[in-house]
Amino acid sequence: MIPIFGLGIIIIILIELVRRGNTYYITSKRLIHEYTFIVRKISYVTYDKIQDLHLTQSFLERIVGIGTIHVDTAGTTFIELIFKGISNPFSIKRLIEKRI
Repeated sequence: MIPIFGLGIIIIILIELVRRGNTYYITSKRLIHEYTFIVRKISYVTYDKIQDLHLTQSFLERIVGIGTIHVDTAGTTFIELIFKGISNPFSIKRLIEKRI
């Protein structure tokens, strides 16, 4: 019983570290996603490259007031940036749309 409980605690700690490793910035010129956990990865998209924004919320995300914004860009067939687990996703999406 104790080893399973200990494994569960380790998994929860790792999930929280990964969550805290994501930082999102909305600047006057671009959107930036910085991921720092074991490695560091910085991705950005300038507003003139954004083709479409998608907002998704699961049932539980709606209850706690968070969501995910997917940013599609010109010239690629995949989603360029994903802002996961952000608070007030509708107001953030509107802010981004105003800057496009």
